[in-house]
Amino acid sequence: DVDVRVVCATHQDLTGLMKTGGFREDLFYRISEVTLNIPPLRERTAEIPALAGLFIDEAARDAGLHEGAPVLSSDAERWLVRYAWPGSIRELRNAIGRAVILATAGLIEPEHLQPESYQPRTGRGSGRPAASLPAPEVQAPVDDGPPPDLSEADLAERQRIIDALAACGGNQTRAAKLLGITRRMLISRLERYDIPRPRAKRRGED
Repeated sequence: DVDVRVVCATHQDLTGLMKTGGFREDLFYRISEVTLNIPPLRERTAEIPALAGLFIDEAARDAGLHEGAPVLSSDAERWLVRYAWPGSIRELRNAIGRAVILATAGLIEPEHLQPESYQPRTGRGSGRPAASLPAPEVQAPVDDGPPPDLSEADLAERQRIIDALAACGGNQTRAAKLLGITRRMLISRLERYDIPRPRAKRRGED
């Protein structure tokens, strides 16, 4: 015999869906032996700094950062608390994992936390626009363009690699981790796609 326990999770209102026929009532009562209602992360902002700390340690171990995990700056911690987190705790974990890779100086700043989609909450009816975050400053070399024989998929991958290198300040090891490939694979693709390598601006450069 096989003893199986099933754990289900949803962000939907199953009780409401049953009333409208959107979810089978018999299935609900089969799987709802014990029901736990967990508020979304945006309603538990006091827990965010502690959760972020746990995810930083986890991401640092996964990334092999033996010299030590980066830490949150006070600005980054404030941004984390202000963000609405529509993806709840999974989004927080992913954002922290990305920030750990991008934080080359050992300090996580707001710009490391997915600035392209990062929109902090505003007061209801305030009419104030969400603040924007600065992107990491990277001096990109001249790109002569891709080889002429690349497919659409190759062109898309080439652009992802360029974006990852720029986000990581030209650090190939961190860019490879961000892309989910090995450094050797990244170097091979750099050569295949004729990708120039950006370098981070030194302090004092214009």
